[in-house]
Amino acid sequence: MRWLLIICSMFVIFSVSAQPATPTLEMTFVGHEGAVNDVTFSPDGNTLASAGSDITARLWNVADGGLIRTLDGQLIEVRAVAFTPNARDVITVGFNMMAYVWDIRTGTPRPLIQVEAGITDVSVAPDGESLVLAVGDGSVQAIDLANGSLLRTWRSPVETLTTLSVDYSPNGEWVAAGFGFPSDRVVMWRTDASAVLWAADDHHQAVYDVAFAPDSASLVSVGGDGNARLWDAVTGELLTVYATDSQAPLYAVAYNGQQIAAVGFDGQVSLWEVADDNAVTVFAPEAMAASLFAVAFSPDAQFLAVAGETGVIYLYRL
Repeated sequence: MRWLLIICSMFVIFSVSAQPATPTLEMTFVGHEGAVNDVTFSPDGNTLASAGSDITARLWNVADGGLIRTLDGQLIEVRAVAFTPNARDVITVGFNMMAYVWDIRTGTPRPLIQVEAGITDVSVAPDGESLVLAVGDGSVQAIDLANGSLLRTWRSPVETLTTLSVDYSPNGEWVAAGFGFPSDRVVMWRTDASAVLWAADDHHQAVYDVAFAPDSASLVSVGGDGNARLWDAVTGELLTVYATDSQAPLYAVAYNGQQIAAVGFDGQVSLWEVADDNAVTVFAPEAMAASLFAVAFSPDAQFLAVAGETGVIYLYRL
């Protein structure tokens, strides 16, 4: 009997997933006068850019939380923001159908292109020569970053009303997008071809965000079903489903290769260990529930930034 108890105890010890420690709040960035729709770190991790419903994008010093510069002139709320690989410029997009390139040193904007519908997301190619836009007419458009010319247009295999998210793979070979009703799909293309590489409708609701792993081997998506789904980037095979307890819609996701962070309607941050979908930490930045719209890992995976409805950006140490 004694040996049976020892064996059972060993089984319990080794069968229970170790829960990750809750991240520590490092600082907050305060200044936006409305919701924050997107956040992203510069390639060196020293600067955080944010996109706000207050018609501004802002650049913040990660070391001390200070405001470096306000980028003002979009004329309508800024939906998404992205750094160029050389960190000299920031791209902003919004519902005014314009993409702007901002010189970080001077804060001077350069209108890049005007499209036929509002722009919901942007991602810059790793070589810095082009970018992709998620456009409200249901298209994904590749744009030359130097002159604003249209290089290629992709669409969902099922006609859809809007494209909600887009991401360029770090190796530059693929573009992934998430679509809204009635497509509700994750779609993958090769950057040098128009044909769909693969598409999946497993979310069965709008796909609000997609993000590649740093090695480009896998892709994570989140949507209205309240789950994060991990895909093989090449084959489209569904690898893992990371479920939330609340099943509230998830609006944004970040993926550093080892961890997946997702935020959404219920104001909670879900932080999963990729290797173990049962190892999850859930925490809420606000005492009272307020929806979160943005999340990003720092390049060194030491920090996590989250923001949303209140306009406050929270920086956590992992």
